[in-house]
Amino acid sequence: AAVGARGGERGGVRAGGVYAKLAYNYLRATELATPAGEVVDIPAYVQDEATIYAEYGLSDRFTAVVDLIGYRWSEIEGFESAGGIGDLRLALQWQLAQRGASVFALRGTVQAPTGDETKGAGLLPTGSGVWEGDVVASAGVSLWRGRGWAQAGLGPQFRGGGLRDGFVYEAQLGGRLFGPVLLLFNVRGVQPWDTTPGDASTISPAGFGD
Repeated sequence: AAVGARGGERGGVRAGGVYAKLAYNYLRATELATPAGEVVDIPAYVQDEATIYAEYGLSDRFTAVVDLIGYRWSEIEGFESAGGIGDLRLALQWQLAQRGASVFALRGTVQAPTGDETKGAGLLPTGSGVWEGDVVASAGVSLWRGRGWAQAGLGPQFRGGGLRDGFVYEAQLGGRLFGPVLLLFNVRGVQPWDTTPGDASTISPAGFGD
């Protein structure tokens, strides 16, 4: 069963094992959903990013995770463009128990502000600019005689720099189509405990993700 961090999509590796992947993400938007729930037109916004994700099996129960936005480039039409390294996330995952096809785990993550939140006058940041962390409890189950899996997780999120704390929730459904080809569906959301304005302002989406 899968109990992954931002870049994961399968179960933790065995002791001494390594899993790594490189990914490219592209986003283009011409509309923005405001905190008031309104959708407004904006100049075309484009974002490209390359990410690096790796797991290392410390033991049969513990897995170390490194997750880095190696480079993020973004542009607002008619404004400017900016790019740079993103934030670094380090995680430790502990498999609490396994019962038949089900597995239960706990993951602690620390996000270091290696990105730059001031790019493009703060409109094109490559990172949040603050230390962040979360602790997520997850449950997963193997499906279709091991050819698929489903998992869900929930836990508190902690943020520095005057940003609001909250909780994160995530879920994943995946399966092997044929050979090495997998099909995955992921959702993730962040919800602040308090919706009143915080002590600091940053571009940080909240609510149900894409």
